[in-house]
Amino acid sequence: MMAAESYRLVSPAIYEINMKTRYSADQEMSRMFDLIRGGVVFNFGLVYGFAMNYMNIFWKGNITANGNLSSAWKSQEKSYKAAIDQFFAAVEAMD
Repeated sequence: MMAAESYRLVSPAIYEINMKTRYSADQEMSRMFDLIRGGVVFNFGLVYGFAMNYMNIFWKGNITANGNLSSAWKSQEKSYKAAIDQFFAAVEAMD
């Protein structure tokens, strides 16, 4: 809970005070920090791919390996669905 509150309260304060005022040479640099921070994304597949049977790398491996994506997907589909269901059940159990 403390980490969540720190993320919500402390991180924005550090960003606004330190990055945008103390470490910025001018207003243009301050706006650049806003642009960079605004473009940050969270890649769910990359972060949690291990928990879902590495489904995030399925496409690359199968397109380059044999080119028959449909049959490769059908052979892995059940295991991916089971891994996804198991992952989301674990996340729901955290509440």
